[in-house]
Amino acid sequence: MAAQIENPQVSSAIHEAVHEPLIEVPPAPADYRHLDTDGYTSYDVAPWAEKRQCMLSGSSCLYAKKAFKAGDVMSEFGPKVVVDTPNYLTVQVGETQHIMLSPEWLQYINHSCDPNVFFDTAAFKLVALRDIAEGDELCFFYPSTEWHMASPFQCRCGTKACIGTIAGASQMTQEQLARYRLTDYIQSKVKPSSPKCHSRAAVTARQRTGCDTRGAAEMRWALGAGTVVIGARAKLCTIISVIISGCMGGVAAVPGCDVWTRWVSWFLGVGWACVYSYTPVVECVGGLARSAVWLMWQGKKGEDTDPSAW
Repeated sequence: MAAQIENPQVSSAIHEAVHEPLIEVPPAPADYRHLDTDGYTSYDVAPWAEKRQCMLSGSSCLYAKKAFKAGDVMSEFGPKVVVDTPNYLTVQVGETQHIMLSPEWLQYINHSCDPNVFFDTAAFKLVALRDIAEGDELCFFYPSTEWHMASPFQCRCGTKACIGTIAGASQMTQEQLARYRLTDYIQSKVKPSSPKCHSRAAVTARQRTGCDTRGAAEMRWALGAGTVVIGARAKLCTIISVIISGCMGGVAAVPGCDVWTRWVSWFLGVGWACVYSYTPVVECVGGLARSAVWLMWQGKKGEDTDPSAW
């Protein structure tokens, strides 16, 4: 079943385009090479674009005839034909929706691992990713629109960013994809980072959501409460309080746990430590009240605050 496209402009264009389950296209060209200085023919396809064709291999490419600034909309495009399966000339806009480009000459924009243009399939616009000078070849990153490549190939773009085999976004790591601008469809297919990721950004995010440092701190405080009780009243039931406190704190330290689960765990950990140590009722109530106030303050502040600072 085809993926639904929410953008009205895209939906309308897809609806009005000719739908074909399969379309005959010429075979994919041989390994692409940059054109020699005088080994090509050329002609203008738009006031701002020139198509060049290699006289040796027959491969075609598109060059800029004017300069563009990063972020400039270079051209609008639409679907000439919509097909169910990809080929090397289509651009993917949905799970089983692949468009042949209109204007057709946009298909001559070749791949590069260091692209300077981007096909925005949400707005149907070709956008400059960086400043483009007159005479620059126009290239886009194929996996930025393609989840699975119909014709995988070994890239020879020659850039420092070259990733080698080009087979679609599904065959790339999240670290590789993070370097590129991706279409809305491809972004929807990329899974969020694993909570076990130890990058600085991931650690910061986990701290902000309380799934790392704060959870571990609460476990230490729960255990600390039981340890203090042991020092004051060395009884068997006190040992039980330590175990219960530790278990409650352990729940609080589990990555990804709900924020209220962590807070209630800390609350119960300290509460059980007090109850099982046979402390006076006043001390029990005081400990629970202190925990409750701290939890409410934490909820308001949303910060990693050490209770001992009170």
